[in-house]
Amino acid sequence: MRRLLDTLWLGMLIALGGAVGLAGCEDDLPKASLITHMRVLGARTEVVGDEQRSTPRPGERAILTWAIAYPEYRSNDDEIESLFVVCTAPSRFTGTPVCQELINAAQSGSTPIGVSNIFRMSCADDPDALVRLGGISFSCHTGTPRLEVDVDDGYEASAKLVQGIVCRNGTPRADMNSAIGVSCEPNPGADEDELDSIPVYGTVPVAQKSSEENLNPDLDRLELRLRVEHSDEDRGELWTAVPPEELPDLEEDCTENSAIRPRDVNRELIALRYPFERGDEDEVLQFSAFATFGELSRRFTVLEPEDRKRDDPPDENDEVEWVLSKEERADLIGSAKLVRFYFSVLDGRGGFGVTTRELCVSRP
Repeated sequence: MRRLLDTLWLGMLIALGGAVGLAGCEDDLPKASLITHMRVLGARTEVVGDEQRSTPRPGERAILTWAIAYPEYRSNDDEIESLFVVCTAPSRFTGTPVCQELINAAQSGSTPIGVSNIFRMSCADDPDALVRLGGISFSCHTGTPRLEVDVDDGYEASAKLVQGIVCRNGTPRADMNSAIGVSCEPNPGADEDELDSIPVYGTVPVAQKSSEENLNPDLDRLELRLRVEHSDEDRGELWTAVPPEELPDLEEDCTENSAIRPRDVNRELIALRYPFERGDEDEVLQFSAFATFGELSRRFTVLEPEDRKRDDPPDENDEVEWVLSKEERADLIGSAKLVRFYFSVLDGRGGFGVTTRELCVSRP
């Protein structure tokens, strides 16, 4: 039995370490900006009691909430089930990150009590299961992926390590036959092609001193403008989000009240602007853009405060083109379509946020 547990423990170390290699593979696919299936855009970390801060201190709790995009705006997170592993980030990142607890156990040759239970864990048994194994926790969640991360008093590491899997129309479980140690089992009655499963990986930086604290980007500062006709003088109208409860009415009125009627010669232009303020001197923001129809000219836009002043006019580095193929334009003839855009922002120090915009498009 001891040899079996040692083998399982080492297998768990290897399996959990494999998650990082799969986390971003879908971005290599053609038209990476097009949302054709469920996609995890990222996770926002908020310290309980100080939600704008993304870096908990020892003794605090943080909430991670994953943002998920869908091809259809009517889809939601009701059919989502997730399994997460939280542990101490390794003191040194030499290759694939692995829980420090697992490294210590492998080096000492010890096997924590209760480890065999982990390899039988399935969220089908308890959708709200929580298992703790030393400094490692395994937890199941339903609905919007949301995870509590507790940082104990006296915690000395620089970060918490988070790994797991998000399933739609499936149930997460421990799976030693999977390269990442977890997998999604299709729900009863669901076809294999209805199953979406996305591995997730990341770290939660822990602020050991005040200079390491970080705030989430303020999306209220983000200014988006849409320009249908190219004009150097006209930046386009301010583009605001549509409240979710108004989207069905907007879709119903698309044909009569279409905001955009693309022509063969047009490339619709989206301008992004984020006015940096005092104290943002070291902030570098990376914006990612996605759409449920058409293609964006680039996935990433990087804004740096030293390159921009508050009142500077936008330049080509702030602009993204939204392009429709001939086939997509043909699909719009005599019909209309509600298109959703997702804009995420990442600051590289744990800060993250997502906002959406919508357009009706049609062709006579």
